[in-house]
Amino acid sequence: MKLVKCYIENFGKFSGFSYDFSDGLNVILQENGFGKTTFATFIKAMFYGLCGTGKASVIINERKRYKPWQGGAFGGNLVFEKDGKRYLIERFFGEKDKDETFVLYDDTTGVECGDYSVNIGEELFQLDAQAFERSMFMPQLGLGTAANDSLLSKLTGEEQDEKDMGHYELAISRLEKEKKELVKIGEKGKIWELRHQITQLQCEMEEIDQLEKNEEHYKLRVTEVLRELAGLQQKRAILIQELETAGAYEKKQAVIKHYQTLRDRYCSIKMEFEEACDYFPRELLEVLPKEDEFVLIFDKISQYQNIAHEILVKDVQIESLTYGLDEATKEKENAIRREKEIEKAFTENEVKSYTLWYVLGAALALVASGLLLVNVLAGIIILVVAVMFLVGIFVVAKRQKQKVQEERQQRERQLTLFRDASGAATAKYQKKYQDLEIAREQQQENIDKKLCLEQEIRNFILKVRPKSNVDEKQFFALVSEVKQDILQYDRLKELFGKAKQEIQQFEKENATVLQGNCVDEMTSVEQNVTLRSLSQIKAEDDECNYKQQQLVEEKSQLLRQLERISQQLEYGQEKQAQLEHARLELQELEERYDILDKTVTYLEKAKERFSLRYLEKIRTHFQKYMEVLNEGISMESVVDTKLKLKVTQVGSKKDVDCFSAGYKDLMYLCMRFALVDSFCDEGGFLVLDDPFVNLDKNKIEQGLVFLEKLSKKYQILYFTCHDSRCASCNK
Repeated sequence: MKLVKCYIENFGKFSGFSYDFSDGLNVILQENGFGKTTFATFIKAMFYGLCGTGKASVIINERKRYKPWQGGAFGGNLVFEKDGKRYLIERFFGEKDKDETFVLYDDTTGVECGDYSVNIGEELFQLDAQAFERSMFMPQLGLGTAANDSLLSKLTGEEQDEKDMGHYELAISRLEKEKKELVKIGEKGKIWELRHQITQLQCEMEEIDQLEKNEEHYKLRVTEVLRELAGLQQKRAILIQELETAGAYEKKQAVIKHYQTLRDRYCSIKMEFEEACDYFPRELLEVLPKEDEFVLIFDKISQYQNIAHEILVKDVQIESLTYGLDEATKEKENAIRREKEIEKAFTENEVKSYTLWYVLGAALALVASGLLLVNVLAGIIILVVAVMFLVGIFVVAKRQKQKVQEERQQRERQLTLFRDASGAATAKYQKKYQDLEIAREQQQENIDKKLCLEQEIRNFILKVRPKSNVDEKQFFALVSEVKQDILQYDRLKELFGKAKQEIQQFEKENATVLQGNCVDEMTSVEQNVTLRSLSQIKAEDDECNYKQQQLVEEKSQLLRQLERISQQLEYGQEKQAQLEHARLELQELEERYDILDKTVTYLEKAKERFSLRYLEKIRTHFQKYMEVLNEGISMESVVDTKLKLKVTQVGSKKDVDCFSAGYKDLMYLCMRFALVDSFCDEGGFLVLDDPFVNLDKNKIEQGLVFLEKLSKKYQILYFTCHDSRCASCNK
């Protein structure tokens, strides 16, 4: 099988792009940003479609990643040859899988073909998309190998084994899924749920036995609580009478305390208000600007800024118009000069005269007439020559006249065109001149308006802040600051008035309490006696109230406990039945889990024995390619059933990730070629997206020679961005 050509309608950055493939090695040498990876992905997408549908990340979701930058139909076609027959794949993609279209044509006849379905990649290569990417498709930064069912089935090469291997991962997945349903990490799953349930039921049965013993104790305690609540209720009735007696003093004290708070607040607001008054001249306090004045001045600032910007724009426009006027002047002068040159050419375009030649021909004819009397033959010959000469002169003269007439007509047309161009250039000059004059007048109007607005804004600011240093760049900030100061002044003025009114109203309403020296502190004896008595009463009442609440809560808890005990005793037999049923179900699930675990173990051992068929073949091919690419140095290696590679170094098996990036790429590349050789006997095509990027100079040279040899068996598409990685290839 080989690729013949492709056409990309729209795919990523490509649009209307075509490429013809040749047999053997195809080197695509392009700079970074050309879209080499996009091109390689397009080839894969023609056989397998796009993956990652539904994923948010463009790295995973190929539909998002390769959606056409310029829009349009998303897809293209690819022509390939299989068993001597040519096919054309046509795929177009959409936002989702259901929007994708696939058609297969016989490229020779152009008729739709049913030899392969939309899953053409799997039908051609017997590999799913993931296995194709792990073998025949070799990306720049993803050369690592890993096995899946499709790849293992391909490696076995036998139809029955392929069915077995093709369902191995599915079987293991289902068995592991069922095992996880039974037992999960963190003591989860059906088995652990039953164990927890059994433990809980056992605890509940123990609680039921204990609750039967505690039920009588709870009933006795309820009786004691009711008796204590009755005693506390009587004691609190006495304390309430004592609190009413002490309430008069508490009310009086509260009034005095509130009055002191109002007076402190009034003094604080008054101080702030007096400080705010110092922001402005005293004579302006009653005529400070209002909100509508600020709206007007902010509008003027906005106008000032717009006009300043318009002046800058107009300066650029005037400069452009001046330059355009100069250009129009030159254009007009050139048109007038060309018009004069054409007019001058009319006088030089005259018809050449042929009179002398006519006279010469006539003389020759007369000589011929005279010779006819002496020598008839010579006279006839000369006469014929004379006639032919005259006819020739006539034809030449006629053509010359016609040519001159055509040239005059052409120059007349040119003159008309240049006159029109001269008129257009003159009109253009006048239009440029008028536009320039209008722009200059508008600029002067803007400058005058700007100066007027600037003076109005300065006057407004200096009126409120006479000593301010007014900078036109700070107009907005200064006016905003003034506005905030005025708002602060108005707010404090309002608060001061309210505080003054509030304290006057309070003094009027509580005049009796505030008479004499009541505002001052009371005598220490009266205050101490009253406060101590009130404090003790409240403390004792609070203590009684707290005890009463505790007893009420305890009574509620005891009643709830008794109710719960009663319900649990009723359901004791039901809990016992649930416990027995859970134990039987747990025994069945544990037996089921043991069977599943042994089944997985036996399947894994069977797979390992089955995989030995192809591991030795892969290892042999790997050794061969490593000797070619590693300067003839052989390396002992081991490949496990999951196609994981290990190499012997210093007497021990080392994982590939232990080596440098270049050496790791070298080993992965050899592993890829070994895989392809193990299952691909009929040739085919390989896609290599710059796999030598991490190799040193010597290994790159050996790798390129190796590709040349390998291209005799496979059609190779080799993408690279640097000529040092394709120096020896056929470009």
